[in-house]
Amino acid sequence: MKAKRAVSVTTSMSSSIGGLNARDALALMPPTDAVIMDNFFPTTTSVELRKGYSIWATGLPADVETLMTYTSATTTKGFAASGTAFYDVTSSGAVGAAVVSSLANARWQCQNYGTTGGQFLYCFNGSDSAQIYDGSTWQQVTTVSAPIAITGVATASIISVNEYKNRLFLIEKNSFKAWYLPVNSVGGAASLLDLSPVFKMGGYLMAMATWTIDNSAGVNEYAVFISSEGEVAQYVGSDPSVAGSFIILGKFRIGRPIGRRCFVKVGSDVILITADGFFPLSKALLTDRTQSSDALSNKISNLVSGDINSYGSNFGWEGCLHPIGNKLIFNVPQTEGATQYQYVMNLITGAWCRFTGWNANCFTTIQDTLYFGGNLGATANSAYVAKADTGFSDNLGYIFGEVKMAFNYFGQPGALKRITMVRPIFNVAGNMQAGMSMDMDFSDTYPTSTPSFSGTSGTAWDTALWDTFPWGDTSNIKKDWQGINGIGYCGAVHMRIVNNKSAVQWQSIDVVHEKGGTL
Repeated sequence: MKAKRAVSVTTSMSSSIGGLNARDALALMPPTDAVIMDNFFPTTTSVELRKGYSIWATGLPADVETLMTYTSATTTKGFAASGTAFYDVTSSGAVGAAVVSSLANARWQCQNYGTTGGQFLYCFNGSDSAQIYDGSTWQQVTTVSAPIAITGVATASIISVNEYKNRLFLIEKNSFKAWYLPVNSVGGAASLLDLSPVFKMGGYLMAMATWTIDNSAGVNEYAVFISSEGEVAQYVGSDPSVAGSFIILGKFRIGRPIGRRCFVKVGSDVILITADGFFPLSKALLTDRTQSSDALSNKISNLVSGDINSYGSNFGWEGCLHPIGNKLIFNVPQTEGATQYQYVMNLITGAWCRFTGWNANCFTTIQDTLYFGGNLGATANSAYVAKADTGFSDNLGYIFGEVKMAFNYFGQPGALKRITMVRPIFNVAGNMQAGMSMDMDFSDTYPTSTPSFSGTSGTAWDTALWDTFPWGDTSNIKKDWQGINGIGYCGAVHMRIVNNKSAVQWQSIDVVHEKGGTL
């Protein structure tokens, strides 16, 4: 009998706009999700290779561990804490002399705060006396300093600060003591709010946040105190010194908070970095620790839990909201002061990915531009501040992207298949070749083919004289077939790309396969 010829079938799939998934079983994962998603950012319509960074400020003597932003009606300034000093990094280039020196460390918590006397930036680290900036001058704040002083508590014992109901609340290091200043003031007599009787699990106050809830009763602000053991106390009211004017509404449990920078404000909510993942206070109030599905990081919970177990004691855990980029960024300090990566969520879709190559200790936004503080390299004074999520290279170096799509039975579960060709479809300026492989039956192999990229030969708009340089190549659709080999029942496309010239958008992918028997 004549052998029956295998018939090739083409399956077309969307790019992995569902983002990184480390929660679902590999056999049940939605086809738009990904098992690996490094440096690919899922948007609503396609998946984009992340943007890069460029060095903004140089010559810093040690790892940049805090970035501070001062903003008033007329002035915006950026400062970096490096080693034992603060430096002005408002302008690009080599930093000048330190604006504040002789400090114990560079790990500060800061608060912008406005009074009738002006706008201020207040900074505390639990070791040095507080530092305050008024738009032109830095001043150390002690019990006898001028023109601003705080009495009642040594500011060197304060490690965190938060504004609530027109007051500054100061968290004393390794205690349950919160101190508050007079209304609309950055100085004066600090009054004690001792929360020791409130927290039953021991530990100390890790942080305080202001939480806004908009419901049928209107918009209300609440003071939220978070202990190192994961107890949260919620208060309402304005004046702790007046009986009945500052009332506890309740307590609830969250996972143990990770680091002093354990929360980030997103809209009216507060997102906490905890041992259980990234958790919105609005969800934590209504549930308990067993309800992990309410975590913002639910889809990547296994990855986050593993990172916290491995690196939770390292300095550098921090969240940053980047609204213009539609990104919520959580920094993971894999090796303190050396190697970091970030989990990044699309604010519109909630899809996750991971960024590598940004070795950041801290993040901030200045006038909607994202910056991070970099590490000290092998050369003295080589720490830096970088302008991030910009351009198409990592400081003129390549950006490497890797994605492994969800495993797919290609409409024929239980049937053996032979994968023969794939065709990823990109929108890119330049000539790009992706490195491709097919992981069969839940295997994990690294793509063996080498990705390549040759960029545009022209000049970007508005960077050269008219009619003297050739135009840069416009974006075009790249849809080259590549031979691939895989035999099994289900397969996952595994792809690498490299780029340092232009934007790359991955739209879809076609997979050619031959159906076999049910052996």
